Amino acid sequence: MYYQDFILPIIGFYIGGELLLKGGKRVSNQAVFLGILSSVPEIVTLLGLIEERSYYLAIGSIIVSVILVSTLGIGAIGIIAFLKWREKVTVKLNERPLIGIISALLIAILIIQRMNYLIGIPLIFLLIFYLVRKLEGIKANNKGIYLMIVGMGILWVSSQFLVSSITSSQLPNWAYSEFLIPILLNAQDLFVGFRESANDPRLTSQVTEGFIIEIVMLSLFAFGVLGVLGGFGGLPLNGLGYLIFSLVVVDTALIILSSKNDFSFKDSLILFTLYFLIPLSLLQKPL
Repeated sequence: MYYQDFILPIIGFYIGGELLLKGGKRVSNQAVFLGILSSVPEIVTLLGLIEERSYYLAIGSIIVSVILVSTLGIGAIGIIAFLKWREKVTVKLNERPLIGIISALLIAILIIQRMNYLIGIPLIFLLIFYLVRKLEGIKANNKGIYLMIVGMGILWVSSQFLVSSITSSQLPNWAYSEFLIPILLNAQDLFVGFRESANDPRLTSQVTEGFIIEIVMLSLFAFGVLGVLGGFGGLPLNGLGYLIFSLVVVDTALIILSSKNDFSFKDSLILFTLYFLIPLSLLQKPL
């Protein structure tokens, strides 16, 4: 795969993401809606990879995306808040019980070494319940809806180009799932979050809440869909055990560190350093 193959998807993801953000800012509860919209690039790419039957590339990319947002995203926001504003990031983590349930189901996956419908169906129901609760009472004007529809269309087309390039590439799947795809899909969200947090201390909590909603959405959707597709027999992990274990570690840290409804500089630094669980996975790869 040549570097030129990245250009069109990068441009498309940037334009589509900007349109989603502009549309999302025209709704009544920006943090919630922007958090949901931030998961759209990963979801459309996941669906494209599933369509190509690249199941392990799909789930690996989502796992690393969740870890990336939880560590470099939430962790960096807390570090910025301390260094720039000398403040903690205050956020009431209503999702804490849900993240705990997700972690428990991930541990079950590690034990049975498969993703099957007994795991997938509960996660799909949790996703539907979560979305209904979060979207309740949210209002958007016509221009905001139009911008979001156009943005999602651009993201879908861009994801198809990305999936086509990946499936025809000679690079190993782990290079995409653990590094290239998560970075490509999340770079804009992270940059916007850092920029907003550095410009206004009041936005640090809103950005952090949006990131938390995004990681919950991605976890529920990805493991739910792949669990259902696995049927009764289930999809074997095939080398995903370390990444799933890393996600459980990060989720557990997120639950513990947010117990006081804020993230101090120390808490944020711990989260930030947990990202290095991903590069450590290279120790398992063949040279």
